[in-house]
Amino acid sequence: MLYLVALGSLASRINPRSQDRMGRTAGQVLANGLPAALGLLLGSPAFFLSALAAAAADTLATEVGGRARQAWHPLRGWVPAGTNAAVSAQGSLALLLGALLYLPWALWLGVPPLAVVVGGVAGAVADTLLGLGEDRFRWGNGLTNLLSTALGGGVGFLIAA
Repeated sequence: MLYLVALGSLASRINPRSQDRMGRTAGQVLANGLPAALGLLLGSPAFFLSALAAAAADTLATEVGGRARQAWHPLRGWVPAGTNAAVSAQGSLALLLGALLYLPWALWLGVPPLAVVVGGVAGAVADTLLGLGEDRFRWGNGLTNLLSTALGGGVGFLIAA
């Protein structure tokens, strides 16, 4: 969990346009960490690592993608980078890297690496899609992060089973 917080805080501080330059808030840590904690309570290292990989993938996609010149929004076309639910090539590559950063942990804990990476990617992609609802229905980003991280953990759990 500290690995995720440190990674997110570092990525935010390096991005001059980040909304989180002062580091992660307690709400962000809880929204991203509660599903991982659920994985621990269930005794599932696959759920735990996949949830963390989803949070890391989303964080890196947001921070790196926010530095792109522009991004593609599914409903609005080309928009300024950093727009909620928009996708850029740089952000997409960072998303994959964020999920891959949990490979060593998967190998160390004996969790199928594919489960962690696919769970991480699935959760981060879900975060983008849920971001569309966040804009329309005005729920907070914390709920988006909570749901997408839980989904990533669930996907990893199912693949590892």
